[in-house]
Amino acid sequence: MSTILLLEMLRRSGLEHFYPSFSTRGITQLDNLVQFSMQDFNSLGVTSMDDRKKLFQLIQTVKAQYPDMSEAASVQTSSANMVAHSPVSMTPGTPGGINNMDESGYGMAGIARSYSGHTTNDTTQMSFDPRASLGRRSGSTTNTPTMSTPGHSRGMSNSAVSSNQQQQLQQDDQMAQLRHQQQLQQFQQQQYQQQQMQLQQQQQQQMQQQQYQQLQYQQQIQQQQQQIQQQQVFFDGRNFKEASEDEEDPLPVLESKQRGLDPYSVPTGMGRNKTLNRNASGYIVNDLTAKIRVCVRKRPLNSKEINRGEKDMATVTGRQLAVDEPKVRVDMTKYIERHNFVFDDVFDSGATNEDVYRRTAQPLVQYVFEGGKATCFAYGQTGSGKTFTMLDSKQGLYVLAAHDIFITLRKPEHSHLSAYIGFYEIYQGHLYDLLNNRKRLNPREDGKSNVVISGLKEYEIVNVQGLMQVFEYGNNARST
Repeated sequence: MSTILLLEMLRRSGLEHFYPSFSTRGITQLDNLVQFSMQDFNSLGVTSMDDRKKLFQLIQTVKAQYPDMSEAASVQTSSANMVAHSPVSMTPGTPGGINNMDESGYGMAGIARSYSGHTTNDTTQMSFDPRASLGRRSGSTTNTPTMSTPGHSRGMSNSAVSSNQQQQLQQDDQMAQLRHQQQLQQFQQQQYQQQQMQLQQQQQQQMQQQQYQQLQYQQQIQQQQQQIQQQQVFFDGRNFKEASEDEEDPLPVLESKQRGLDPYSVPTGMGRNKTLNRNASGYIVNDLTAKIRVCVRKRPLNSKEINRGEKDMATVTGRQLAVDEPKVRVDMTKYIERHNFVFDDVFDSGATNEDVYRRTAQPLVQYVFEGGKATCFAYGQTGSGKTFTMLDSKQGLYVLAAHDIFITLRKPEHSHLSAYIGFYEIYQGHLYDLLNNRKRLNPREDGKSNVVISGLKEYEIVNVQGLMQVFEYGNNARST
């Protein structure tokens, strides 16, 4: 039996992965395999119960299909057992040569093998001389069995049988190889079809996912457009005609009436200082030397607000800021309620930092060198423009004030003065030192009832570059 037939049988039984273990133990053909029993399966590396059942069924199938092979294996096994277990003792120089006797009283008189060197068709035939007698218990051993070479006639018949068997085996091998190739081609074709199906499924899933994402994106765009339209309809009081084609007239604008409040939104009943100067319109005269001045700067619309279609709802008129608020009455009619606020100074969105500086911080610099104390800070929500107004590297109020301070310090009358800087942040009601690893600070009150920041670290600066370095270092430690 060829190795291919063994591989084919193992593959059909699902045991082809044991072939390397079988080949290392000399099992390369089916006739080698049928010699093993279940007790030998462990030595072959077959340990699981499922594989042992498969191998046992394979051996039984081979024995059923090839009975000659099983008989030959049994004969070889029995002869091997007979030789291995025969209690025969040979004594050199003894005529009989064998002293062991069987139960019938006969003993092996001796076996003498002689080969004539005669071969027929690749097979040497051996014959047993029938004249060889088995001595009885008396011990007479005069005859000796001999081996001789048979004639050519029997050798030729055996060779013919052998050639027929070889042809049959070759045909079986060819058929097995053909079946193996066909099965291999079928397996490869099935694998290719499965791979193609998986690839098609993946492509379909990707297309579906892309379509789903595109649909979501379109829905988001539609929602954003609807929101923009709603905002335009609701917030743009001057263009409410777009909301309804039937409305031809613009919405009415009503001034909000804040009873009991002065232009600074302070209740009039609290009694303000009657010595304050007022102009003809009733507003308090703007004094740059006032102790507390509140100034407002209007921020222009940013790019995101413009893209969303938002409109400017605040109008600056002198020191007055008017804010329009869209409202809806109970009867669902729309109107605009305008709120007016008055400050010490109002800067429109077109004002520059220099304009703001001249009206706010510059008078404080002069006041400081006259012996006073001044504070300038920006207050507002995130994104309202505080950093741009105060800390811009070129036109920020702190930079412009520093230029004037150092120019004044260089004058002879102020040569005894020095400039020190500290940088802290007020975040969620707490104070943090930005120049000292955000150390927590506490406000205190000294003996003169002045508020001081306890533990604030200060550094001396001599020029604007030093001030900017401090700003850069402190800004990196800010929370916002």
